[in-house]
Amino acid sequence: MSAIDNVDILRKIGKANREEFSKDFSVWCKTIFESMSNEYVSSLEAEQSNVTSRVARNIRPRTNDENRMRMEGFQSSIQLEKDKTRREQVSSGINAHFDWKEFLCKSALLPEEVATRYALTFPRIFGDNPQVIRRKSLELMGIPEQYIQKILRAAVLLKDNTEMKE
Repeated sequence: MSAIDNVDILRKIGKANREEFSKDFSVWCKTIFESMSNEYVSSLEAEQSNVTSRVARNIRPRTNDENRMRMEGFQSSIQLEKDKTRREQVSSGINAHFDWKEFLCKSALLPEEVATRYALTFPRIFGDNPQVIRRKSLELMGIPEQYIQKILRAAVLLKDNTEMKE
C-alpha cells in the first residue's frame, strides 16, 4: 500500500460520518502501521545488506592482511632479538644457570605471579644472561612499561654488582 492510498483513506474518513469513521478507523490504523512497518523494515534490511557487503568486500581482507604483516614483523623482530642475545651470550662465555624467577622477584621486585610467568619465557630469549636484556625485547614481549623499568633497573644493578666483584 502506498502513501497515495493512505491519503485517499484519510479523505474518505474526513467525509464519512461517525459510524463509517469508527468502522474504517481500525482498518486505516492497521493499514498505516503495516505500510510503515514494511517500508521501514525493508529499508533497514537493504541498508544492513549494503553495510555487510561493504565490510566483507573492503574492511575484512585489509584487516587480515595488516594483521598478518604485523605478526610477521613481530616474529621477525623477536627472532632478531633472540639471535642478538645468543651472539652476546656466546661472546661473553656465560654458561651458568641463572634463576630468572629469583631475579624478577627479588631484584626487579615484580609480583610473584608475574615473575613466575616471565621466568618461563626469559631463558628462551635471554638465555642465562640478564645483562643482555634490552628495552626493545621487553616491549616486543608485551611486558607493561612499569615492569620494563623495574627489570632494566635490576639488570643494571646486577651488572654493576658483578663488575665490582671482579
